[in-house]
Amino acid sequence: SPNLCVWIAPIRFSRFHPIGHPNSKSGKDLKVIVDGWAERASMIGWRTYNYNLAEVIVPFSKLTVWSHDLPYLHQKGCVGVSLESFNTWELSAPHLYQSIRLGYDPRLDPWEIVADYWDKFYGPAAAPMEKYWMEIDQTFCNLATEVGSVHSLPYVYTPERMKQLDASLQEAEKIVKDQPEYQYRVNLARRGFQRATFWRTYYDAMNKGDF
Repeated sequence: SPNLCVWIAPIRFSRFHPIGHPNSKSGKDLKVIVDGWAERASMIGWRTYNYNLAEVIVPFSKLTVWSHDLPYLHQKGCVGVSLESFNTWELSAPHLYQSIRLGYDPRLDPWEIVADYWDKFYGPAAAPMEKYWMEIDQTFCNLATEVGSVHSLPYVYTPERMKQLDASLQEAEKIVKDQPEYQYRVNLARRGFQRATFWRTYYDAMNKGDF
């Protein structure tokens, strides 16, 4: 019994919200499950996805999710995490970095990790790139929907938000135009945003019947 570890795989719960989030019915249900197993088992483990399952087209962020969930799970006796990930750095670099750091030490301050990332990875363009990624992060986290795959994307990548995100990238690009190392890193995010542009184009065409 002391060596038994219960692994939880929350594949049928919200992809966008932290455990117990008020916008998420399934997230509230998941908290009951986690808390219940934590009371009954000496150890628990967490096996989940580090991307929007069944959707790897557009930029996606789980910064708010991991800032809550990994420390919370640690408090509940979690001894291991398996975060299935893709090396889609242009789509998810900040939360991939954050989750790796928290996976090794969930006692770290999640937002200090992220602040360090903005500063060291983007240098002089840290402010507009933080604005870019946090807009994506907060939009997903605040969705009043839990459906995964592509089905929530129209509520995230609206034409208005596309303009806002593009403006943040343009600001960053101007700042680093003569600094090749930082220019490359901002351009990595631009590549991800271009994929969101591709998605928006074919989504609009499909809705017009222009197959």
